[in-house]
Amino acid sequence: MIGKHTIKLDAENFIRGMSSSDHIADGGFSSKTNRVNLIATKGVLHSPATVTDKSANLAGQIIADAGDANVLGNYKYFVTNTGKFFTWNGSVLTLRQTDSSGSYVLGTVSMAQYKLQLFCTFDDDIAMLSGSDLATLDATWWTITKSKSALQLSQRHPLLVYEDTLFIGDKSNIHSWNGTTASSNVLVLSSEQAIVSLGIEPGTGYMLIGTTEGTNASNSYPQIAKVLVWDGFSNKPLRSIIVDDAVNAFYSVGGVTFVTYGTKLGYWNGSGITYLRTFENVTRSSSLLIYPAKITNIGETLYIADGKRILAYGDIVAGRKVFYPAYYAGIDIDLVANIGEGKLGIAYPTAKFDTLDVESVATITGVDFYSNKFNFPRPVIIRSAFVEYANGVSANVTPIRLYIYDEKQNSTEFSSFKNTTGVVEYHRTSLSIDLKVRTCQIYCLLQNANPGIRRIVISYDVI
Repeated sequence: MIGKHTIKLDAENFIRGMSSSDHIADGGFSSKTNRVNLIATKGVLHSPATVTDKSANLAGQIIADAGDANVLGNYKYFVTNTGKFFTWNGSVLTLRQTDSSGSYVLGTVSMAQYKLQLFCTFDDDIAMLSGSDLATLDATWWTITKSKSALQLSQRHPLLVYEDTLFIGDKSNIHSWNGTTASSNVLVLSSEQAIVSLGIEPGTGYMLIGTTEGTNASNSYPQIAKVLVWDGFSNKPLRSIIVDDAVNAFYSVGGVTFVTYGTKLGYWNGSGITYLRTFENVTRSSSLLIYPAKITNIGETLYIADGKRILAYGDIVAGRKVFYPAYYAGIDIDLVANIGEGKLGIAYPTAKFDTLDVESVATITGVDFYSNKFNFPRPVIIRSAFVEYANGVSANVTPIRLYIYDEKQNSTEFSSFKNTTGVVEYHRTSLSIDLKVRTCQIYCLLQNANPGIRRIVISYDVI
């Protein structure tokens, strides 16, 4: 039997992005979905491409990155938890320098290029590297070369280039370097405040300073968090705004400054933080919080390392920003970076570095797609499923497996979607499942091929 009534999943669902949770249908599909490509062909559900392993020369865990503004320079600089500095030229990682004297920790370390030199903070000092291939390393640039007091231990040391000056956060103080003079304590806050992040407010052009009361690396203590607004030269901040949680990163895209605070994402509205979403896989563990190393963009799309998956936030169609999972790694992600040519660099706690072409569908990782839950006022019988592809499926290929989850979370699989016609086909129907349910959730696993799914239609009858 075909079934009198239908549930349809198509472009209208895909372009609405991911719902806030598995039990709220404020998006087009469930937050249990782990990986989809929604931008290769707008309105079509594809699998993300397979990542490419570029770990050949890597030793250590990549924890921070910075760009290279040198003419004919590298695409990216990286540093590991073992103090190894690498360049990325678009195809290969190359080890350039090693600092074995310092302690490099995810969240504490910050990197920035300023006046064509690379600066990297670590536990109590700042390293300076010069040359596009980092030919020279001064591992004690701040304390020895510039004769300044050591940075405070067990604190985050964010860097920010602002008004042609490099600013350095150091507990309750901000230091600076203008290319000629290194200055300590250009801004001094009350001693109980700890600076955790630096950013820029696009509307006013002022500096944003995220603080918390005392050292609070995991954001687990109920300490007052603030965002301070500063012009870069006054002896005190212009404004002080109490916010919900300590700001771990400011990141600007398209004139909007996004903010990661605690386990949430929002944006700076000029007088506070407007909430957007709670991360599903981020806890208050210091290794999982969203530091600047875990957030990047390609074009107008934001990419965030949400535990084991990469959460994207951007326009699928003009004027409608939505969330969707762009990739699932199966292991916690330490860093996500725009490495050029429309690709993301992805680093893990192990000595591993992958690249992902976010628009490609040439290879297949596999779609792991869950629909929202459909609740019926009375029992229904699920009869059949019809799937239409955007591109043809070759003979003897099984592109998808399709399941129904009921209200008890039991799964029932539809019969095979293998193409048995002997020719290329663009749709297939699976009949006679005859499953009685009160709640229905559709699970689609795309495998073996990546034709793109235009629509899934489930037919049912009311009992």
